[in-house]
Formats: sequence, structure tokens, C-alpha cells
Amino acid sequence: MPTKLEQAVLIGLLVAAGFLLFDGYFIIFEWLWSGRTPGKRLIGIRVVRDGGFALDFTSSVIRNAIRILEFALGFYAISALATLLSPRNRRLGDMAAGTIVVRDARFERAAAPPLAEHDADDDPLVRDLGAPERELVRRYAARRAALGRTARAAVAADIAALVRPRLAAPFTHLSDDELLAYLAATPLAGNPESPR
Repeated sequence: MPTKLEQAVLIGLLVAAGFLLFDGYFIIFEWLWSGRTPGKRLIGIRVVRDGGFALDFTSSVIRNAIRILEFALGFYAISALATLLSPRNRRLGDMAAGTIVVRDARFERAAAPPLAEHDADDDPLVRDLGAPERELVRRYAARRAALGRTARAAVAADIAALVRPRLAAPFTHLSDDELLAYLAATPLAGNPESPR
């Protein structure tokens, strides 16, 4: 019969093995594969830190350690509720780690929306769009495919609120996302790097 020390060691090994099977898989893959597990890679999503920064080891450990708590709290029921109520659809582990799950731009090539309603050659687009606004538009267009629908709409609304007042035309027929995609694909008046 095993001694108490042997029983304690055996229990410790079983707990460690359970943790490695339950959370180690997610931690190792997310850390080494830039926020992706094989399953996330298959469906074209990944985990990033707030602001779009690459997932680091600490953030991966935090978000996946909270997974144990989420499981214990009603088999993810509390986490599912938190995800539904969160404006950015984040579960408890993502909130604790400062991470978010996004669509991976390498797997989703979102084309710019069709913009046949407006011909850029007929209108002067820009009244006073400065370099910071042009840079915001450019950065948004470069990363829009990696954003989920809700995040994309929120970010586009913030940037469009800065850009729309400076445009010569109201462009009311375009959504915020369509407007920014259009501006990114169109040489902007007053931009020395984009001659018209």
C-alpha cells in the first residue's frame, strides 16, 4: 500500500497532467503559433492582445488559467453570458488577460465593398484631411479583414466620426466601413504621396 507521501505525489502528478491536457494545449499552441491553436487555425481565428499586439506567454497563461474557473462556474455558462454582454464579445479569460479573438487576415481576405454609387474622379474628396487622419484610414484598411464584424463597425464609426466632417461630400450612401475602405483605395486630394 502506498505511503501518504506517495499518494500526495501521485495526486500532484495527476493534477499537473490534467492541467497540461486541459490548458497546456491552448497555452503552448497559442504562444508558439501566434495566438492560434490547430482548431483556431482551421476556422481562421486567432487571439491577440488589446490593440492588436501579438499574444505573449503571460497573456496566454492568464486567459487559459481562467478557463478552469469558467468551467467550474456552471460549465462556461457565466462565461457565455459575459461574452453576450461584453461589447467586444470577450469571455472572462479574455477580459482578465486583456485579449480578444479576431478573424485572421491570412484566412479571410475581405475585399473592399463595391462602391459603384460614387466616382472619385467627379468629386474633390477632401476639404481638410490631414496626415493623421489619412494614416488612420490607411491603418484601418490594412487591418479591417482581421476585425470581427462588431469590432470593425465600432472602429470604423470612431474613425469616420473624425473623417466625415473634413470631406467635401457627405457620402451618406456609404456606411462608415465602406467610406474608409473607399478612401483607402482612392488617392486623397492634398496627399503629396498620392497624386490625382
